[in-house]
Formats: sequence, structure tokens, C-alpha cells
Amino acid sequence: MALSGIESIVSASEVVRAMEGIGNNMSKIYKETAMGGLAMTITGRDVTKRRGFGC
Repeated sequence: MALSGIESIVSASEVVRAMEGIGNNMSKIYKETAMGGLAMTITGRDVTKRRGFGC
């Protein structure tokens, strides 16, 4: 966005702090981690097994 000339009213540091607060309050089943998100799809679990990652 910066390269296209779009200017944000909210600073990047404020956005990061807001996202951190949301992430800290969000259940891990909704996060894109090994315990949620795409990792819990059939394909995600298959990749975990093939790569030897333990869950």
C-alpha cells in the first residue's frame, strides 16, 4: 500500500498493538497455529504427518 501512495491515518505501530491485543484475547483454535486454522484441515493434518511434525 505504501508503494502505491496510499497513506494510512493509523500508524503501523498502532495497528500492530491493536492486532496484538486482539490476538492475546483470541482463543487459539481461531488462530493460524498448529492448533487451529488451516492446520486443522484434512490437508493440514496430512502435511503435518508427512513432514514429521508432532501434534
